[in-house]
Amino acid sequence: MKYTDETLFTMAICEYEINGKNAISNRKHFSNSDFYRFSPSANFKEFHSTCIKRIIDIDNFYFFKNIIKKILDKDYDSNYEYDFMLEEDKFRSLIALSNSIDGIISPFDYEFPHIYSTVKKNADKPFLLFYKGNISLLRNLQNNVAVIGLLNPDKNIADREYVVVKKLVERGMNIISGLAKGCDTIAHKACIESNGKTIAILPSPLSHIYPSENRELAQKIVSSGGLLISEYYKKPENKFESTKRFIARDRLQAMFSKAILLSASYSEGVGDSGSRHAMAKAEEYSLFRAMLYNESSDCDNPQFGLNREYHKRRSANIMTQSILNEMVKYTVKSNNSDTKQENNQYLLSLLKS
Repeated sequence: MKYTDETLFTMAICEYEINGKNAISNRKHFSNSDFYRFSPSANFKEFHSTCIKRIIDIDNFYFFKNIIKKILDKDYDSNYEYDFMLEEDKFRSLIALSNSIDGIISPFDYEFPHIYSTVKKNADKPFLLFYKGNISLLRNLQNNVAVIGLLNPDKNIADREYVVVKKLVERGMNIISGLAKGCDTIAHKACIESNGKTIAILPSPLSHIYPSENRELAQKIVSSGGLLISEYYKKPENKFESTKRFIARDRLQAMFSKAILLSASYSEGVGDSGSRHAMAKAEEYSLFRAMLYNESSDCDNPQFGLNREYHKRRSANIMTQSILNEMVKYTVKSNNSDTKQENNQYLLSLLKS
């Protein structure tokens, strides 16, 4: 298991509670917004100092941090009672995590993807990523294209998507999707079968691959040089949180790509239309947006409902060979704040080497 002490500290801060509240945020959870409020420039010294000032019992916190380390390193005593520091579900989730991932990264690590400056909301930016596979695929987001769509595409949609993904891979693009049934599965498989690299972003812990039917596909993604990532190591507490995680996953598909391809999706309220979340974030983050759509043959197919709406609004390009060429050449323009974050990560990595 790979992780730095800075990332371990961040994870401990995220989980450390006093009387049912996070000891740093003084709320139930330590959020993305909390992290970037305390560390706006990914400066660990600044983050460490701010957090430590908010902790009453420093020794107790470092004891808690060491428990997490022992579990992650599989160096814990199975007969020891940890429940006075860790709730049972956290303890079991950490054990499952240690058996399921290759590592954990935070913005203090060189491997952490630098976030486009077009991502304005701190609440959108992740600060802990659990991964299995080739984490270097997140080093240059300008090589990544997200492919999204519905859960039950007809054969025509599936065939057309497969062809486009194959062409993108031939042009050197990595493919990002969400490991869901339907269009996501087609995207991952088409990429692997074209000898490309694919990244699956999950709404579940990597110890509990969702959907379970795609466990074998998840293994193939890793064995073919791809990557599995998640923001979560615990199962959702309820259905509401589970639904929120799917929407949160959708925004990461956009955030870690330079372009997005919508294969097909129903209109909102008609059927599965979760793709609209990723498309909305793609527009917000200034990604290149394209979709499968033929005005003459697809206009009456309800599976193209969302595509049809985007065509009417001219908010996504209809995929053609020339549009594919534009997509491959496209670059998300980002300002120097990203370079500053990347330099901080790089300098930190040099100090450790």
